[in-house]
Amino acid sequence: MSPEEGLRAYELAPCGLLTLDSEFTILSANRYFRDVAGLSTDAPFEPIKFTTLLSVASRVYVQSRLQPQLALAGRVDEIVLDIVRPDGGRVPIMLNAVQERDAQDRPGAVHIGMGRVVAKRAYEAEVPKARQEALSALRVKADFLANISHEIRTPLNGVIGVIGALQRTSLTGPQREMTALIESSATTLVRLVGDLLEISKVEASGLTLDLRPFRPAEELRGVLDLARLAAHAKGVAFECDCDPGLDGLFLGDAVRLKQILNNLTVNAVKFTDHGVVRADLSLEASDGSRTLVLSVRDTGIGFAQDQAEALFQPFHQADAGISRRFGGAGLGLAISKALVQLMGGSIAAVSAPGKGSTFVVRIPLGEIDGHQQPLTPEPPDLDRSLRILLVEDNEINQRVVKMILAETGVELTVASNGALGLEAWRSAAFDLVLMDMQMPVMDGLTAIRAIRSEEQRHPRRRPVPIAVLSANAMDHHRAEALAAGANLHIAKPISAAGLLIGIDQTLAIAGA
Repeated sequence: MSPEEGLRAYELAPCGLLTLDSEFTILSANRYFRDVAGLSTDAPFEPIKFTTLLSVASRVYVQSRLQPQLALAGRVDEIVLDIVRPDGGRVPIMLNAVQERDAQDRPGAVHIGMGRVVAKRAYEAEVPKARQEALSALRVKADFLANISHEIRTPLNGVIGVIGALQRTSLTGPQREMTALIESSATTLVRLVGDLLEISKVEASGLTLDLRPFRPAEELRGVLDLARLAAHAKGVAFECDCDPGLDGLFLGDAVRLKQILNNLTVNAVKFTDHGVVRADLSLEASDGSRTLVLSVRDTGIGFAQDQAEALFQPFHQADAGISRRFGGAGLGLAISKALVQLMGGSIAAVSAPGKGSTFVVRIPLGEIDGHQQPLTPEPPDLDRSLRILLVEDNEINQRVVKMILAETGVELTVASNGALGLEAWRSAAFDLVLMDMQMPVMDGLTAIRAIRSEEQRHPRRRPVPIAVLSANAMDHHRAEALAAGANLHIAKPISAAGLLIGIDQTLAIAGA
């Protein structure tokens, strides 16, 4: 067979064929594969990373299992992966992979044949079944995320709640500074946990912002202090400079900005064993607009410049040994890029192996007149004695709420499940009910429905304001709480200020 005939047979083969280099870049792909993957079959083929075509789960498998197996064995049979087409459809494919080696037995190109078992027509015939299976998988995923989110947020509630209560006591200056660092770290961790549990939001552009007036220098100082401590623990110098203009009042999402800066500084310290890490925070002004510039430089291991864009993909590391040596899932930069883009900004990286890296983030800020718009609401003083019923099964969370309300005029009654809470409400009059959602015997939503039902049957009894105080904090949990009859959903973990503000808002919503 002539070379021309070989190329024609490759192109028109009745199954998918593609060739990858050692970095899993697709060097060539025949028409069948391009058609199944949703790539153009008319325009000349442009090299593309194979992993960018895959679902998150398949991408993790390729990078953690397939690549090492090929390096060792040279052949892997019957690998099932999911390709995500540009239209959002998923195509399951079965691969047979063969890795060529040269005369010195060094790895060469990887030739992959796509099994005929997943011919396109067969796939199309399975679409209804696949759609139903996908819906079932989404329900399983939603249940998993709800449960794991609840389990993680519950202990975090203890950390943030106790710190908030401690800050309301008499502390020395250094003690107050230490508690502020713990609170800042815990608050950032809450958002990080949410993103790690819902990384699919990054791919679906489902991340949201909470825009509030804030002072960038004040909010970001805690992140820099933590980075300095981490750097000094490794024997690495840490330098930073903050533009005085960032002491002004701006509109933005302070927690998201801390998350971005934290990701950059944590990476810089992690990948630097000697030398210096430097963070510069500056404010650029142009045509009446203001831009926050975050620059983080290090003298660490660096990476090849052609890897820069790939580093912003989920689960990507500069090379396979990075995760084993330094740890981490490779999500931080992907989440940071998604957040920066959501804020209308940009993020870029410049690096070279062994010469360190520089990451620069530019984010537009809205400027605010500090005399016209208040900062984040201050916690209210509960200036009247309130009788509050707390329905909560977790003893630590019970103690947290007691600590927070200890310095107020609140008379607190505690019930450890929904059934006991319902009985307590029946036997006494309360100004407000704080109700957990996930409890034994009777859950919170069932208890709320029972309360509202009895109130309707006894119109002389004034409806009690109810706030759901729960670690079930996803959007559908909030909707379920309001549908059951709650006036407000307060997500755990909760700070002292957050709880007091939530109580005040619940009373206001209920007109109490």
